[in-house]
Amino acid sequence: MISPLHHTRQRARRLRQFFSRGDWLIWLSGTAIGLAVLLISGLLLLVVASGFTFFWPFQVLTAERVDGTQVLGVVSATQVERKEINGPVIKPAQT
Repeated sequence: MISPLHHTRQRARRLRQFFSRGDWLIWLSGTAIGLAVLLISGLLLLVVASGFTFFWPFQVLTAERVDGTQVLGVVSATQVERKEINGPVIKPAQT
């Protein structure tokens, strides 16, 4: 029968061989390179997603002001306005 001390010594010998051969450094380097590639890919995806709107803008509309000049821009928000009977515009913040 093999003693538990024999298994402990054999395990310690295998562990010592594993660290002395340097296999763990290869695995550590491979893991670091994999993590670096993953982080760089994520950063490039973030840059592309953020910069995409610069190169492909939203729909641009023209609006004509009361004085006849035209403005060009993107609609960022809308607001409901109503007029009183005598003409001035009442905005929701004023009600």
